[in-house]
Amino acid sequence: MTWGSSAERRSAAVEGAVQSATFRVLADQDTRGVLVTDRIVVTVAGHMLEGIAFDITGSVPIGAPVPHEIEFTCTANRG
Repeated sequence: MTWGSSAERRSAAVEGAVQSATFRVLADQDTRGVLVTDRIVVTVAGHMLEGIAFDITGSVPIGAPVPHEIEFTCTANRG
């Protein structure tokens, strides 16, 4: 997972704490079925992002001819 650029983070702070993030995951039957209407929720106990729901705003398959990874662009409302 990576956070947005420095400019995006500063802008998010001014505009109400909406944070962009990118998740890159292995492409499998489950992750290929994820839609932009779904959410990613961090469920790792004790993780600093535990319980935060990320709205998926985009999805890009990585690799050809068969994608081996998928990159999800998301936003999280941390305010």
